[in-house]
Amino acid sequence: MKLQPLLAFLMMIALFTLPSCGGASKEKEDDNDTTSTIESEEDGEKSTVTIETDDPMEATKEALRQLSAGDVDAKEVVSYQSLKDLMPNSLLGMKRTNIEGQKSGMQGLSISTATAEYEEGEKELDVSIVDAGGSTLTLAGLAMWANMEFERESDDGYERTTKIDGHKAFEQYDKKNKSGQLSVLVDNRFVVNIEGENISENDLRKALNDISLRKISRLQ
Repeated sequence: MKLQPLLAFLMMIALFTLPSCGGASKEKEDDNDTTSTIESEEDGEKSTVTIETDDPMEATKEALRQLSAGDVDAKEVVSYQSLKDLMPNSLLGMKRTNIEGQKSGMQGLSISTATAEYEEGEKELDVSIVDAGGSTLTLAGLAMWANMEFERESDDGYERTTKIDGHKAFEQYDKKNKSGQLSVLVDNRFVVNIEGENISENDLRKALNDISLRKISRLQ
């Protein structure tokens, strides 16, 4: 996922998803007042965001600032170069054709990302490693599946949550198109995502084996 769309998605999460993902949630707004208050409760803890503007962008920034200020689990993210160093030169016999890295943030939320592309004939793999710094707000956008348990299967393929080496993971595969995705949440901080085209069911797991989850964990 590209970084700018990701940040936009996180802003949507902050304004619309996060306040409602706990227990009670309410919004107060006076017709003659531009102040909005959103209260949410999750795991017995209350969070309140008060926004004193009717400008959508400013409201988004203020919501992110207040929510990130209360995100006690958030830590400084590692450099994107450290994440790039973990990308193999080849995966499944495919050469790496591109590698990029970037660090970005907004209103106290930061993410560090490395992405790499691998190709061989019609086979393709896109790999990303993201450090969310342990921010629960950021992870809500990156790995919503981490707090779910589900499994769906048909003749055309499957999607399911699972665990890989003790880490929460999500797998999806389309048998018709021979395409799939494998995502792993490492130490409730790093998200490894592998997407493939014209690959077999086992290729995603094989590719993950060449990306050391243990080395990723040691970056903290």
